[in-house]
Amino acid sequence: MTRDTKAIIATILTTGIGIAALVIGLLGNRIGDVETEVRAVRSELGDRIDRLHDEMQENYHRLDDRMRTIEQGFARINQRLDTLERAVIPSAEPAQ
Repeated sequence: MTRDTKAIIATILTTGIGIAALVIGLLGNRIGDVETEVRAVRSELGDRIDRLHDEMQENYHRLDDRMRTIEQGFARINQRLDTLERAVIPSAEPAQ
């Protein structure tokens, strides 16, 4: 191998190593950026899930309160019906 051939090979290797280092550096920075973005999205999703959970709990409690009111209303209606049945429908006389 001549001196010129060795110089060309050395130049190519040096350039390749330099380009590889540049690409690795750029990718490393971009990977860090992506990681930061993923963490931000994960945090935002966690906040949204927490808000949805709180809303679901509120809706559940409101529904539970409404159902309790309906149950109480039905209990009052049943009580009134029982009272009306006793007042309107005479007791059956025992058969002889």
